[in-house]
Amino acid sequence: MKQTVTVQRTTSKILHAAIRPLLGLRLRQKRPGVSGYITDLITGWEPRKAIGDYVRKFRRIDWRTTPKWYQERIEFESGEVIRNVSEPLKDHRNRGSAKPKL
Repeated sequence: MKQTVTVQRTTSKILHAAIRPLLGLRLRQKRPGVSGYITDLITGWEPRKAIGDYVRKFRRIDWRTTPKWYQERIEFESGEVIRNVSEPLKDHRNRGSAKPKL
């Protein structure tokens, strides 16, 4: 005669953490027969180094007829626009990782 033994364990843990949607998305548009991308779109959350909180970033680089660069940064908590820049791509040089090394 077989006997069946059932063992059950219950574990309970309490986790205290702030969960934020830190997702990002990158889209690139390409046309057949055209070398390179014609549109590059980046959106998502990233940490702000100065304060340590998070900001929502939206960046679009458009290489079609008139190359343009657009970026908008919005504060996570209040929704305040920190930076809103739209300029021709030729004027957007020597910034970020493209800064000259000292």
